[in-house]
Formats: sequence, structure tokens, C-alpha cells
Amino acid sequence: LGSAPSNDDIIYALYVNGFVQNANANLFGQEADFWQYDFGTDSWTDYSSKLPDEAGNNSQGNDPFAVQGGYDLIVSVKPDDENFVVIGGTNVYKIEDLQNDAEFLRIGGYNSNNGYALYERGGDTHHPDIHMLKFNPNDFNILFSGTDGGVHRTDDVNASTVTWTNLNNNYQ
Repeated sequence: LGSAPSNDDIIYALYVNGFVQNANANLFGQEADFWQYDFGTDSWTDYSSKLPDEAGNNSQGNDPFAVQGGYDLIVSVKPDDENFVVIGGTNVYKIEDLQNDAEFLRIGGYNSNNGYALYERGGDTHHPDIHMLKFNPNDFNILFSGTDGGVHRTDDVNASTVTWTNLNNNYQ
């Protein structure tokens, strides 16, 4: 669950839907569903169709949106914008305008849906298997991620190309 700090009426639910990708059987699909609840109107909105399924190749555990049975599953909302949502599964994605943008965009984890190289866009590499996404309470453009590869920070989650800094200080 992820609450919207800028609007107490909004909460998001990202959860395992029971589908399991299987490359051997050529079965690929979303392993989660994504809904928004509005306490003010007492209504649920299904945004599952906006979960990432990148054009081109499918890679089991990478694309479409994969969560490894819930091992990787997190949702966080930008504190100053109830429609700016980041989610983590195997990879980390953002959607800046949930109401109008078509789909979440990859900003970390694996480099692309064409394999399993680590994400790298001008900064340090970013590791897959996302367990924590937390906005800096003093600067809402800064996002921290906790992954199987440690802790990383981006200083501009709004950037068209998100880069990460590794904060592990050479820890293994």
C-alpha cells in the first residue's frame, strides 16, 4: 500500500495477482494489479493497464511487470503530487501523471526488457529486485531505493533520464 501525503483521501494498492511468468511455456503477463482507492468518493479505480509491458522482447522476471511472487513489491507516492507514483518489482518504474500518462516508465533495475544487464544511464548501475522506495522528506525530487544490490539515490526523479548514485560505500 502507498498513501498520498498530499491527499489523505488517496491510497494505492499494488498486489500479487497470482499470474506467474513462464518463458518455457511462452507465458508472459503482469504479475501484479494496481488500484487506487479514493476515500472521498468511496471508489476504487483500476490502473492495472498502466503497469509496464515494454514493446519488443519479454524477459521472464523482467518484463512485463514482474514481482517474484511478492519478493519485490513496493509502491510509493511523491509527497507533493498524488498522481506521481513509483513502483518496484524486479525493476523500478515511475508514472508522473497517473491520470493522463499511458504507462509506467522504467527508471532502474535491469537495463531494458531485452535481457538482464543492470540499468545504467550516466551514473552508477542500479540493481534489480526493488524492496524500498522512499522520497527525501526535505526534497521531493530525491528518491532512495533499497534493492538486492543495496541503497541508491537519484537526485532528480523528474528527469527524463533518471540516474542513480550508489550509496553502499564499497560494502558487498
